[in-house]
Order: sequence, then structure tokens, then C-alpha cells
Amino acid sequence: MLIAHKEELTERQQSVREHCDNVELLARAYGSKIGVDAAAGLIGKVHDMGKCKQEFQNYILGISNAKRGEINHAACGARYLEETYALGEYGGNLPVQMLALAVESHHAGLIDCISTKGENTYQNGVWKDAEAQFQAAVQTYHQECAGEAELKQAFEQAAVQLEEKMREIQHMGAFGKHLLEKYLFSCLIDADRYDTYCFAAGIEPKPDFKPDRAFWRTYLERLEAALEDMAKQQPKSEGEQKVRQLRQEISDSCRAWAKREPGVYQLYVPTGGGKTLSSLRYALAHCMEYEKEHIFYVIPYQTIIEQTVQEIRDKLGEDDETIILEHHANVIHGAEEEKTEEEIQKQYERLTERWTSPVIVTTMVQFLNTLFAGKTRNLRRMHQLANSVIIFDEIQSIPVKCIHMFNEAVNFLSEVCHATVVLCTATQPKLEGVEEHSLRLAQPAQIVEDYLDKFRQLSRVKLVDTTRWKPTMTYEDAADFVWEKHQALPHVLVVVNTKAAAKEIYQRLQEKNQMLPAEEAADIILLTTSLCAADRLERLDAIKKTPAGKKLICVSTQLIECGVDLSFDCVVRSLAGLDNAAQSAGRCNRHGEMGCREVYLVKLCEEKLNKLPDIQKAQESCERVLREFAKKPEYFGGDLLSPKAIACYYHYYYHERKNEMGYWAEKSDRETLFDMLSDNETAWRAYTHESKQQTLPAMRQAFAEAGVKFHVIEDNTTTVLVPFKKGEEYILQLNGQCSPEEAVKLARRAQRYTVQIYPGDWNELEKKGALYQLNCGNIWALHDEYYDSELGVVQDAALKEMIF
Repeated sequence: MLIAHKEELTERQQSVREHCDNVELLARAYGSKIGVDAAAGLIGKVHDMGKCKQEFQNYILGISNAKRGEINHAACGARYLEETYALGEYGGNLPVQMLALAVESHHAGLIDCISTKGENTYQNGVWKDAEAQFQAAVQTYHQECAGEAELKQAFEQAAVQLEEKMREIQHMGAFGKHLLEKYLFSCLIDADRYDTYCFAAGIEPKPDFKPDRAFWRTYLERLEAALEDMAKQQPKSEGEQKVRQLRQEISDSCRAWAKREPGVYQLYVPTGGGKTLSSLRYALAHCMEYEKEHIFYVIPYQTIIEQTVQEIRDKLGEDDETIILEHHANVIHGAEEEKTEEEIQKQYERLTERWTSPVIVTTMVQFLNTLFAGKTRNLRRMHQLANSVIIFDEIQSIPVKCIHMFNEAVNFLSEVCHATVVLCTATQPKLEGVEEHSLRLAQPAQIVEDYLDKFRQLSRVKLVDTTRWKPTMTYEDAADFVWEKHQALPHVLVVVNTKAAAKEIYQRLQEKNQMLPAEEAADIILLTTSLCAADRLERLDAIKKTPAGKKLICVSTQLIECGVDLSFDCVVRSLAGLDNAAQSAGRCNRHGEMGCREVYLVKLCEEKLNKLPDIQKAQESCERVLREFAKKPEYFGGDLLSPKAIACYYHYYYHERKNEMGYWAEKSDRETLFDMLSDNETAWRAYTHESKQQTLPAMRQAFAEAGVKFHVIEDNTTTVLVPFKKGEEYILQLNGQCSPEEAVKLARRAQRYTVQIYPGDWNELEKKGALYQLNCGNIWALHDEYYDSELGVVQDAALKEMIF
């Protein structure tokens, strides 16, 4: 028997034929969602043809000195496809190259077709095997796994499917080809890794669970019942009753719209309009109507994902993560190259990161990584996006550099993968108006058709531009301004752009507060990412439970702007984008309980934004709108938060940054990542200048290099576990004698007790001995004296005892 895998302890064996047959069936099922089942099945069938080589069999039987990864088994199946079916058109036959590229790349990830240095990486990889080795492996494969006639028939079906699909995506250009290649590769890599995991675990691979109409109806009925219970609660004021009525109208619009055919839609709802539950209602009803497989709820910030997940779980009455999966960065990372494939897959399965759950709540980072990051553990999830509902919450937070890739990917998911996409926000960016690579919305696109009227009716605040009479403020000025407002209004929120600004203003307000008698003092609460999630959630809960007569000031970074159901009497916002102002305004008079309140824009001259170019440029575009509003407020309907003002802001912001939207990874790059994943023109010219090939490759993309360079945010932080309350207990347990299985469970539970540390801060903390590595190997912890009860992670341990 030709062996594909061997279990070391029990010496159980899986044959190449069994593995290839399993992968073929799984990949075929994944590919069927977009009509490429034959293509996905074929690459699954031949992907491990190279394991029929004698040298691989000697290695897996332990009768050679070869080490793991030394014997290439991926090139053989790719070469077979090229030699057998390209018919003399080496590299010029697009269906063949798409199939062969997936097979050639399945071990380490999608390779470059043409590298940015002009090398034909694809061709070099296909011909790695010596002729005699290759011919012997093919002959053995035909005898043991699949004959020539069977493969020929499979290829003919695959070629027809791919040619039809290429005609379908012709208008998407080379970027569309790159996405189709990734989809095929996703089918193969997930099927391969999943079957390998099942063999190692001693279980049979099975098809993914597919919810039916009855399944979605059950959860829709639960949500409807929860919404009815909410409606029975007595409003506290006439204003709150009006807001509730408008939310109900928005929710009902979503329910009715669910019957419309799949497409890309916008849910343009004012802040406080209840878009989270309204969009969930739409998604459940649409899934029931069209038998969709998943609901993805994509959230911009990891800091708010847990509370969003909890709200969805509460309303659906479901805690099981096999039904509702919360997926974002976890404590365990790195050191994967030291583990076996089986160990990686076991951990992968335990963490439920295959996106097989019906409802997945994840971050924009994870979503974009799935499509564009280079590692196979990301791309293997791509096929799960097909035939799903994808809700993007606060879509305005999409990084500018990713816009071209995001737009074309959403077009592909909608038009090719039959996904329904909903863009939710109170500040809808004009993604459909982006030059060259615009988002193709359904027509009509607005789920709430009378959204302009809803904005007028839900107007609960007035945005006040203080820069008209005080161009800039120091931190001390800002603290004085906040304190002055606080004298008349008991609950005040301050939102700034940096942690340093939040800390400075917080400390100055505390100094003022300490001068008051205890019975007159306010609760002053700081919210930044220097605090672990558990600490932040406790503080948010304390704000929600603040008694009506108790004074309160909250100082926060922008993490409070999205997904946080809080209502303040007054908001002061450090100048950033007009969208940020609108989001902060959503925390003021949220339920219409206080008539109309003010949100003040201030410009902090001490707030350093030189390392935050996105905020800096957003601030400049916002100032331009403020100047125009001051001259002609009637043009904007007298409201700085009107859809017309927001549209004007995005026009300026996107126009100023239109050359950044293709993602320039490095200043020295001659092409954007979008270009590298399309025609890869610079590398192509270098290749054709040197090449003497008569027939040129059909695929040019630099998949690997683009994947390495892709980062949604330039986040080179490291996770550290902090000793906040139960976090201290987790540190002790993980630093003790616990099994790998126990460590995985503990690490997941400990996620909300972690903080992300940037390199400069990490180096300083390391020098001071503030950090130490736990016994489980790849988790770091922070010494107690460096986590302050007020500020969170601090650089100076002495500071902890000095503060107030």
C-alpha cells in the first residue's frame, strides 16, 4: 500500500488513494457552491501524486535519512497536468495552469507565477522532479489511485467549468482570475488539511453542516420573540418612544427586504438606529428565504467583538460556539513551524477556525486576511464565504489602502460566489463611486429606502465646531472645557485620537475632581486599549449602571465609537474625520431622552498624529467641510451630520487618497499589491525581456509576495497576558504543569485578559523585567506592578503607587 500519512504512536496508515479520494470528495463539495466542483475535485484527486515516488515512501516508512519537508511531493501532480493536458501550450493554457498552480502550491501556500524579480516561479517549480522519478510516480499512481481515462474525463469536465467561469468573470480582469485561483486553492487546502486532521484524530471526515430553512426559521423566531419583549418595555420619555418607533420601522424594512434576491446592499441608518439587530433580522430571514449557509458579521475592532457576540447570543438564545462562533486573534500564536502538521490541525480544529459554524462574528482583519494574507490557515476559509450573508458593520472603517482590493473582492463574492453583502453604517462611504475599482451595488441598494427622512427624524444632537472661536486647545484647555460642560450636564464623554491624549486629559480631570467633597465628586473613567478587554467591559458596565443622580465623565479613545450602547448628556470629540464625529455623536442622547444635545469638536494641538496618517488626513478633510459649512450651512441642510455633509467629507477624503487605494506595501515598490495580484506588469516586463519562451504563462500574479506584504493594519504588536483579576489565576495555571490540551483551553478563556503591546513599549518593558514567558512556551505575561488599576499597562512600576 502506498502511504500518504502514518500515525506515529499506533502506526496506523492512510493510503494515498484513500486520502486523495477523500480530498476529492470534500473539495468537490466546496467547489460546487460556485460551479467548479469538477475542477476542485480534480486537483484534490491528483494533489498528492508525488507521494507515489519511491523516495517519499522510503521517507514515510522511516527507511531513509530524509527530514520533514525535504522531499517535494507537490510538483508531480502539477507537472502531470501540464504535460498531459496543455497540449504543447506550456503555460499558455489557462485552465491547466490554474489547476496545476493549486496543486504545486498545496504544501506551502500559493506561489508566485512571475516573481517581482521577473522569475517564472511557477515553471521552475513544475519541473523539479527528475524524469525517471516523475514517470515512475505517474505509472504507480495510475495503478494504485486513478487511471488515465478517469483523469482525462475529470479534466475535460474541469476545463469546461473553468472556461465558463472565466467568461463569467471576464469583466473583472486579471484580479478576478486571481480570486478564482484562490477559491480553488481554498477548496483544496481545506479538504487536504481537514482529511489529514481526521486521520490523525481517528475519525471519519464528513461534509460540513448546511443549515436548512427550518434551522434559520428557528433562530429567526427566537429573535422576533426577543424583539417583541424589548418592545413591551415602557419608554422613559416621549423622545425615547419616538426613537423606538423609528428603530421598529428600520427593523421592519430589513425584514421585508430579506425577500429580495441576493446582491450588495446598504443599510444606511443613523447612529442609535438599531442596525445590529435589524441587520441580524434581515440576515436570518434572507438565509431562510434563499437557503444560505452562513451569516458573517464583520466588525471593525476587536475591542467590541465580545459585546456584539454576547448581544447576538442573548437575542438568539444560543451559547454553543458550533452555532455562533466568535473568531479573532487569540493568545496562542507563533512557533507553528516547530509543530507537526497533525498538531497544527488539531489545534486549528479545537479553536474552530474553519468557519463551519452557521453564524460567525469576526473582525475586518480576519475577513481581509482570509482573502489576501499569504498563510494557508487564512485562505483555507475562503470557500466558506460562498452562498452566505456577509454583514459589514461600520463599513467606513475599511482602511483606505485596501479599498480597491476590498471592492473587487466583494464584487467577486456577490457575482461569482452568490454571497449577499450588507454594508452597515451611519456614515456610508461612497465605495460605489471609487474610480476604476468601484463597488457594484444592487439597484435599488438602500434597504431603508426613506433613510434621509429617518436621519431627520432621528436627529438628537447638534455638532458644534469650537475651532471657529478657539482654533486649538491644549490638554489643559480641553480639561477645563470638559469640566465647564460637566457643571451643567452630569454625564459627559470625551473621545480623543490617542492613548497619550486620553491619559493626559484623564489625569487633569482627576486633579480637578479631587478638589471636590466626596459627595460632589464625579466618577471619572478611562477607556483605552492599554486595558485588557475584561477591564474595559467592567468599566463599560459601570457606566451603564451609573445612578441617574451620580456625576460621570468618561475619557476614551475611539474604541467607544462603535458597537457600544451608551448614552451621555454631552460629548466632546477631538477632531478627526467627520465619520468619527458622527460615531461619537451616537453616544450622546442615544435614545432621544433629552431633546437635542450638543457634541463639541475640539482640535488638540498637543495630540501627536504624525504616526497616524489616516487620522491626520481625515482631520484635514473634515476641516475643509467645517470651513464650507461655516460659509454656507444651508447647503448641508444646517446639519453637519447630514448625509450630504458626510458625502462631501468622503468626496474630499477619497479624492485626496485615490492613489493610495491599491495598497502600496513599501515606498520602494514599483507596483501596488492590487497590481501584483492582477497583471503584475512590472514583473511581467522583466520576465518577457529575459525569457525566450515561445508561449507565455497565462497567469502572472505574484501571489506569495503579495501575501507576505499584506497587513490590514501595520500591527506588529505582541500579546501579553495581564494580572487583572482572573487573569492572575490564568497566569498561574498556564505557568504551572498543564497539558497542551489544557493550555489551549486556558489560553482561549484568557483572551479577554490580554493587551496588545507595540514593539517600542515591549522593548522598554522587557528592559525593566516587566515581562516573562510562561511554562506553556509561547505565552507572555506581565508582572503585577506594571498593570495599574486606573491606567492599565504602564511603563513605570513606580507610577502605579504615585497615581492619585
